[in-house]
Amino acid sequence: MVGGDVLLLDLLYISTMGKCTLSSGIWMLGVLMAIGLNSILQFTLVGKYNATITCLNRFYYRVSELGEVLAPEMVKGESFARGLWRKVGSPLRTICTTQMRYERVDWAEYDLSTGQPGLGGTYLIPSGEQAGTSAGDTLPPFVSVGFKYLRPSTEFRHGYKRFSGISEGITANGFVSATEPGLLALSVALSQDIGYWVSDTASTGIPLNAAYPVLIRKIVSGQPLLPQVAGEPVGIQHLYALTSQNTRKYGRGV
Repeated sequence: MVGGDVLLLDLLYISTMGKCTLSSGIWMLGVLMAIGLNSILQFTLVGKYNATITCLNRFYYRVSELGEVLAPEMVKGESFARGLWRKVGSPLRTICTTQMRYERVDWAEYDLSTGQPGLGGTYLIPSGEQAGTSAGDTLPPFVSVGFKYLRPSTEFRHGYKRFSGISEGITANGFVSATEPGLLALSVALSQDIGYWVSDTASTGIPLNAAYPVLIRKIVSGQPLLPQVAGEPVGIQHLYALTSQNTRKYGRGV
């Protein structure tokens, strides 16, 4: 029973203050904090290129609406993580071939005062929603389409997301088509709020605007900043020139 698992994990965590792993993929590390309004959530979208190269993209969102305040923390976190996938999954899959599969979204509540993730778990993406749907040959894993999160001020760094497993059919001469529907839809999705989805079969998220994207300022004058600061990007810019991710070269990963 899922509820029993959550209760057992919470009690075990409180008594040991350690790290726990369950067969369901749920994990916990750090400080146990309640997820509520203004909480910062860290998401890591985990995919595999050709079942061998791991590709990661990390996101941060601030909770702006939450109706189920009494729900177990693990349920809250998974519902927000599911909301991220519900927002970006469909447009992302349309630009990727079947060589790219997105398997899960790891989530954690992020503590700005320490700069460390706390409570965390994993949302497993349904198997039927994992693979890309675009036809044609696939670009190498280190070749990506990029999106730039425009910083709210010069005190922040821009944020970047790079997605691999891209179909060659949407590119030409090192660029992506400026009118490619999937890329335009993904750019919009990345800029929007995510919903709170309690199950994979739910017809909608309640609320649909439960958390919005933020950038995290971690450095000041070249030195670590504590507490860290979260700021909302002023927009999302699609980079039409293909970009690269060296850590996704063959034999490396992520």
